[in-house]
Amino acid sequence: MLIYKSFMEKKALLEEQLDRERLAIAATVLLEIRRCVQEFGFTAKEVFPAQAGVQGKKRQVKYFNPQTGQSWSGAGREPAWLRGQDRTRFLIDALSKGQPEDEESKS
Repeated sequence: MLIYKSFMEKKALLEEQLDRERLAIAATVLLEIRRCVQEFGFTAKEVFPAQAGVQGKKRQVKYFNPQTGQSWSGAGREPAWLRGQDRTRFLIDALSKGQPEDEESKS
C-alpha cells in the first residue's frame, strides 16, 4: 500500500508540473500567434474560416404543450412532458388546424 501511495504522490506532482509547463508554453504560443496575425494583417475570418459568422442553428419548434408553454424541436432527447403521449396531439400543425380559422369552419 505504501508503494501505491508513493506512486499517487508522484503522479500528482507530475500532473502539477505538466499543468505549469502547458500554461507556460500556451502563453508563448499565443504571443507568437498574435505577433503573426498583427504582422501579416490576418482577419478572424482568415484565421478561423469554419467559425466565421457561424452561430448555432436554431431548430424550428415542432411540438408544443399548450398547458405549460413548453416546446420541443423533435431533435435530441424526448422531454418528460411528451414521454408516453401521442405526439400528434402536440404537433404545432395539428394544434393550429384544431382551431377555427375562417367563417366556414364555424358553421
